[in-house]
Amino acid sequence: MENEYVERNGIISVCRILPNHRVNHAEKEDRQGADLVDKDLHQAETTIRRQCERLGSIDSLCYSEVESTELSLPDGCVEVEIAAAGLNFEDIAITMGIIPGNQHLLELEGARVIRRVGTSAIQFTIGQRVLVFEKGTFGNRIIATTERTYAIPDSMSFEEASSLPSVYLTAIYSLFDLANTQKGHQETGISYEKFGIPTGNIFNSRSTTFANELMRPTNGYGVDLILNSLTRDLLDESWCCIASGGTMIELGKKDMLDRNYLSTKPFGRNASFHCFDMSRKHIADALIARFLDQLMGLIEKGQVKPIDPIKTFPFEDIRSAFKFMRGANHIGKIVI
Repeated sequence: MENEYVERNGIISVCRILPNHRVNHAEKEDRQGADLVDKDLHQAETTIRRQCERLGSIDSLCYSEVESTELSLPDGCVEVEIAAAGLNFEDIAITMGIIPGNQHLLELEGARVIRRVGTSAIQFTIGQRVLVFEKGTFGNRIIATTERTYAIPDSMSFEEASSLPSVYLTAIYSLFDLANTQKGHQETGISYEKFGIPTGNIFNSRSTTFANELMRPTNGYGVDLILNSLTRDLLDESWCCIASGGTMIELGKKDMLDRNYLSTKPFGRNASFHCFDMSRKHIADALIARFLDQLMGLIEKGQVKPIDPIKTFPFEDIRSAFKFMRGANHIGKIVI
């Protein structure tokens, strides 16, 4: 028996609450993530990508299908199968919510072979070994423009190739374009083992005492170029070490996001301060192509080499790679 009812236009209606299973399922997926499915990442027919489902939690990293069908390939682009992808601290910072960014498009560099070739991408062939510099390489494949893709020699492993772009492209642009480095310029942050720099010219960046220590071997001159990722007081001490007419290039983000202050004193000696992030999308493809060409030219001449050492993690254990990098005790490159 119904205790409550209403009659409208000859139709009697009663109160009922019926679950909308499709809406409930979508809401659950939005809050908790989709149900897990076992699938071979590199045998999947669709594009699958690792992404962060909840900012602030490394444990929320999971693989998700981008589309249920194969993605369309734009003109002038190629699709690259990914066998190795380099991990950068920016991926950690975005995942943990430290800096803003797209948590669904992690990582910027990877390598394997061409899977599909778009119209007018005639310089590449299916099966060709390449590295790629594009957001979203934590997955089984990625679509990138031809300018962001570069052929690699058979002598170079996919792990080595995926260690190259972020580090060297940032260095090339910073040294040659922003700082216009010339022979005779003095730089900071170079190791004795790699380049034969006397140990007395290598300083501990964990303390602000390095500023006064650095001035002694340079006879008070300072340095012409600083590539900086230090923060707060350490950043300010680095900036004060810059020589007249020198250039400091800030690669970090913490002080910018915290809206910290910067001493204006070095500007009085014609010093320059630049902030730069190679991962930004506004950097033109043509510029990336030039940097990749410069990089591979340096490698062919033996003037630079792939990053060493390389610490590898399997694609099924990216969480461990993130936690390893968060420990801040490694050197070299972490590659998935």
